[in-house]
Amino acid sequence: KSESFRVDLGVDAGGGPQRFRIHIVPPRGGVAGGSQRMRAELCRVENAACAPVSSARVHYFGADQPRITFEALIPWSAFAIEAPPTDGITFDLAVVAWYRSRWMSLTGRPPSQAMNDPSRWRPYTLDGR
Repeated sequence: KSESFRVDLGVDAGGGPQRFRIHIVPPRGGVAGGSQRMRAELCRVENAACAPVSSARVHYFGADQPRITFEALIPWSAFAIEAPPTDGITFDLAVVAWYRSRWMSLTGRPPSQAMNDPSRWRPYTLDGR
């Protein structure tokens, strides 16, 4: 999975910084049969390991090159809280391309720096809509 396309998500919703990763994994034989055979996997990043998140779901819709389309549902309990926060969250997001060839993040920092420094995650207000 280290060479897969991935999305790193760092969120502090009031229960402390939480880090998640979504891997887009191609089948072992390549994608000659179509990109729809790829799968998405979501995990919580803990130290160097990536552990499953109970009740979280991720669905890969396929790729219409150069796009990768998926949706993820991460329950509030995975953020160490019981309900949506009333005073917003701090957040950072980083995307790493196949074989780590390119990356981007909301804060402009390399993904490992962005995810490991929650003091610089940006604040966002949730409006409840």
